[in-house]
Amino acid sequence: MTRPGVLHHYPSKQAVLLALLEERDQGLQLLLPDTERWTLRELLAGLDEVFAAILKDRELVQLAHVLTAEAASADHPARPWVVRRHTLLRQSLGTAIENSLETGELAFPVDPTALASAILGVIEGIENQWLVSPDGFDARGALRVFCDVLAAGLIQPTKKTTY
Repeated sequence: MTRPGVLHHYPSKQAVLLALLEERDQGLQLLLPDTERWTLRELLAGLDEVFAAILKDRELVQLAHVLTAEAASADHPARPWVVRRHTLLRQSLGTAIENSLETGELAFPVDPTALASAILGVIEGIENQWLVSPDGFDARGALRVFCDVLAAGLIQPTKKTTY
């Protein structure tokens, strides 16, 4: 497609980049259907597959991180996308944590919003480290360790029934 053809559909380069990120986010949501009923244990178990899909496209990960940093400015055109994306991710994580609290899965009470924000921060921090050192950093391994430590410290062991 030619530049004029692209600009016919998108008013700016930023709009094209945001459309790419929106499309990626929609594809990632297909990997985790019906997460509103998941517990934290189920969500942590599903993160590896999603993270593997994210890491397949380094340029989109980098674009997302660059736009997120630039969107710290209130007038940046990517700010609504960043705010919406972070809100949705925190809500999904928070819902899983709330579900875990309701089912008694967690060993002690936690603030779902605070924990959701912390989990999102860890994931994005792992992505940042991978962007800087893609060959010297095992991003999936780091995420697995985080999920294992979080699960071991917060999630009650499953009860086994003996007969």
